[in-house]
Amino acid sequence: MGLVLLDSSVLIGLINPDDKHHDLIMQNFETSSVYTISALTLTEVLPHAVAKGVAKAAHDSFAQKLHQIIDVSQEIAVSAAHLRSKTGLRTPDAIISATATLTKAQLWTCDGALAKAHQGSRFLA
Repeated sequence: MGLVLLDSSVLIGLINPDDKHHDLIMQNFETSSVYTISALTLTEVLPHAVAKGVAKAAHDSFAQKLHQIIDVSQEIAVSAAHLRSKTGLRTPDAIISATATLTKAQLWTCDGALAKAHQGSRFLA
């Protein structure tokens, strides 16, 4: 399939077997794909694990499934600003969308608004 950027909603569903999207996400995972996330996703996903004292375990859990964590560069930030202006996306979603676009990755999300705003995304819900 190629390069796939996971939105925070997908990563949460991936690492939490009790999440309502977990089974669907697991069914869609393919060994031939390369999975990445934005560094911003760490900021969105880890607070709950930090509060529970299991941040390292959570990080280790999804790190096994990921090829790369992509830093938020100046180019991504500027592209995200343009997206926010055009689509009204919230900053985190705009950064994730811009990251997928600039890395030429397919965006996977469980967020309907993000899926609608990002052309070519895969909506897992």
